[in-house]
Amino acid sequence: MTLSQQILVSLLNSAIRNSEIDNIPNNVDWLEIFQLADKHQIMSLIYPMIRRLPDECVDPALVCSWRNFALKDVIDNSIYKNDTLEIITALNQANIPTILLKGIVIGNLYPNPDQRVMSDADILIMEQYKDKAIKILKDLGYNEDGSIFKHTVLSRVDHLTVEIHTKLLDEWLENRTSEWENSVWDNTIEVLFDNVPVRTLSVKDHLIFLYFHMVEHLVSSGFGLRQLCDLVLFIEHSRDIINWVDIFAIMKEHRMDKFMGIINLICRSIFSLEAPVQETVLSLDTDMVECLTDEIVSGGVFGRNEFEDFVSAKYLDFINKNNNTRMPSKGKRLLHLMFPPYSQIRFKYTYVNKAPFLLPVAWIHRFFANLFTLLRIDTIVAIKRSHKVYENRYQLLKWLDLI
Repeated sequence: MTLSQQILVSLLNSAIRNSEIDNIPNNVDWLEIFQLADKHQIMSLIYPMIRRLPDECVDPALVCSWRNFALKDVIDNSIYKNDTLEIITALNQANIPTILLKGIVIGNLYPNPDQRVMSDADILIMEQYKDKAIKILKDLGYNEDGSIFKHTVLSRVDHLTVEIHTKLLDEWLENRTSEWENSVWDNTIEVLFDNVPVRTLSVKDHLIFLYFHMVEHLVSSGFGLRQLCDLVLFIEHSRDIINWVDIFAIMKEHRMDKFMGIINLICRSIFSLEAPVQETVLSLDTDMVECLTDEIVSGGVFGRNEFEDFVSAKYLDFINKNNNTRMPSKGKRLLHLMFPPYSQIRFKYTYVNKAPFLLPVAWIHRFFANLFTLLRIDTIVAIKRSHKVYENRYQLLKWLDLI
């Protein structure tokens, strides 16, 4: 890690545990740390640590900007919590069983929950209630923005974006984990959200889901420090009731035990997390572990967001959705990019979902909709670079035994 990344991780470590700050060297590029914190959506988490530093340490103008970002996050979170309560109340009144996921629940584990940014609200419901739930949100002023295999996205101006899930995971991963996913409804527990009782996943299922969710993001664009913080706090908060033997057995059954061990190892290294790591993981190539650590720290909350990374994720869809662990040739990747299969395009063009024989029409529709973007020089350069990005990501995923 660079010096700025090390300082950011150190500040974050102190922030999530509300502990004293380690000694900070003099030659720190605080603007770079500010930008890194913004990429990882941890501005408001870090700000209390910045306030503890001596006045001469950080440029006052930068501190002022940091305060404004943090204040906006806190205000937004207050609005988002009210939105979540309104939605949950409406769904409960309609007798729709719900499970709250991820940040909505895990935010309460932070020293100051308002400082853990909520990107959206993830709510799991049963498939038979989907249309009814979407209608309820529309009645509350939300607009439907689109659907993918696992969820429908709804948004409302100046309010929380909501993802109504009928599945926990993307299609390629759900096919591998369907037996586990079908069991989660039987194991839910009650927790308090802003003093209101709600249902969420059991500790075991939620921990497994956090690892699975990281895999999803890593295979597409990546994940960042905030997801690691969520994992660290969840494990530390539930340490006395986590049965690691069961967790390892389930992860091994789904061929993700190596990934889990490496993530635990990284969290042990940068956050001093006490979590088990297999002997086989401890003996792995340290260069590859450092490569994954760099991928997490240097990316952002959802990994790298350059256009070539977006294109690379589309190539990775090719091997996931077709259960093909071989690396396709450059020609096949480009064909996949231009003419995606029905399984991927049906959520973007709903008429294909209703009439699959219209797939060629959707390809033409998609081509002309993106024609001007495709003809731009920077797009052509990014597509050329995307092959190298893809090949590096493919090798990393192969090393992790994820494909």
